[in-house]
Amino acid sequence: MLNLDFTGKTVLVTGSSRHTGMGIARAFLKSGARVGINSPNPENVAKAIQELKAEGLENTVDAAANIADEAQVEAMFERIGAVDLLVNNACHLGVGHGVLDTSAAFWDEVMGVNARGYFLCSKAAALRMRERGGGCIVNISSTCSMRILRNRAAYCASKGAVDALTRCMAVELIPYNIRVNAIALGYVHTSRWEGISDNDATRRRANIPSGREVDYDEVAATIMFLASPGAKNIVGDVITLDGGVDAQLLPKDCEV
Repeated sequence: MLNLDFTGKTVLVTGSSRHTGMGIARAFLKSGARVGINSPNPENVAKAIQELKAEGLENTVDAAANIADEAQVEAMFERIGAVDLLVNNACHLGVGHGVLDTSAAFWDEVMGVNARGYFLCSKAAALRMRERGGGCIVNISSTCSMRILRNRAAYCASKGAVDALTRCMAVELIPYNIRVNAIALGYVHTSRWEGISDNDATRRRANIPSGREVDYDEVAATIMFLASPGAKNIVGDVITLDGGVDAQLLPKDCEV
């Protein structure tokens, strides 16, 4: 049975002060949930909450925290309380650093958000979910976990870690009625698209079989499905949401 009404549920979305995370948070607020808005920057959290309130979406919680910091994660969960759904969305993009020019410090910085942060938040959430009899965790991964983008070594490796962590958590936590899955995203339309030329945007879309990038509502709808009773036997899966890019051998402009 598909039920996308989350009235009375508490949802924490990491990295939700802007972009995809805020889109996810907005959708859950509209569905009746109480939503924790997270960023390592308290000012960004406050700004996002004010923006959502201006839209009539009042049921937010300030969840400012650096998710790579164990003490801050614990304090965040103490403020929010137990959550029914954790969406690990926060992301360090790791742009412009290939294998040979990635410093150990930069590697740790990217992994700190994308792998350590997901682990710390998931553990804190799962301990509380176990006490309450269950819950759901959805990790935001990337198609880069399987097929890389150049000069983003730490990012690609971190998303591979997310996929592996998803499967580990899924198997270990399902006895406590905690379901864990991931969504591997391709291109998602964010404000970053405004920084590329029309020609580059057209070329990107030409290489997406569906002809368009994913939008926030599609990401949120997929998470809602995974968190719904209709997905109660989907456990440890990594669902690809990329308009068909991952299904093709070569992009359209490279076929011969």
